[in-house]
Amino acid sequence: MKYTFQDSTELPVQRDFIQDLQDFIRVSQETIPLEKSIIEIKQGNINETALSQQRIDEIEKFQKEVTDYIEERVRGTESEEILEIKSKTIETCASIALLKKNERLEDIDRQNRLTLIEVRQLEDRVLSTLSPFF
Repeated sequence: MKYTFQDSTELPVQRDFIQDLQDFIRVSQETIPLEKSIIEIKQGNINETALSQQRIDEIEKFQKEVTDYIEERVRGTESEEILEIKSKTIETCASIALLKKNERLEDIDRQNRLTLIEVRQLEDRVLSTLSPFF
C-alpha cells in the first residue's frame, strides 16, 4: 500500500498501523455511545411530538363533538336566551380548546428546542473525540 487515503499522499514508512487501529477502536468506543444517545434523544422527541399531536387531535375532536351536540340540542329553538347560552357555551369551549392546543404546541416547541440543544452538545463531543484521530 503505497498511498494513504488514496489521495496520492505517500504513506510514511514508519507508520504504526497497530497504533492507528488502537486509536480507531478507542475513538469508536467513545463515539458509538454518543451516537446511540443522539438517536435515542431524536426518537424520544419524535414520540413526544406524536403524543402531543394526538392530544391536540383529541381536543379538536372533543370541541367539535360538544359544538355539534349543542347545535343539535337547540335546533328549532327560537328562544333568545337559549340561543345566547348556546353561543356563549360554544365560544367558551372554543377559547378553552384553543388555549389547551396552544399549550401543547408550546410544549412541542420547547421539547424541540431542548432536543436540538442536547443533540448539538453530543455532536460537538463526537467531533471533539474524532478530530484527534483524523
